[in-house]
Amino acid sequence: MTTNFPKPSNWITETMEQGATFKRTLSYKDSNGAAVDLSGYIVRGMLRRNYGDASPALDMASMLSIGSPASGGVINWVVPAASTDTLNGSYVFDIEIQSGGGEVTRLIQGEMIIIPEVTR
Repeated sequence: MTTNFPKPSNWITETMEQGATFKRTLSYKDSNGAAVDLSGYIVRGMLRRNYGDASPALDMASMLSIGSPASGGVINWVVPAASTDTLNGSYVFDIEIQSGGGEVTRLIQGEMIIIPEVTR
């Protein structure tokens, strides 16, 4: 049985090319458009084939980093080409930050579509 969830406002559909390096820069801003200071935060994210899968297809924790200076609110997202070699099709993902006090904020979430590689 498939459960259809409503798509929240931070939902995106993203594409990643199989066998290629994936790079994105995320900017976290408050409601006034000012950068959120990410000092003391950690960033994490996972890619799963389905929400209920026990194991992620890709744990992106080591592929996400807070930019310097942390006060700029920038998160760098770099997935090495070798990490995309075995991925194909459609996945769900999210990226979260966690404050030093343990508060978790989901910045983005959505569907990741892997575009197959022809040249190998």
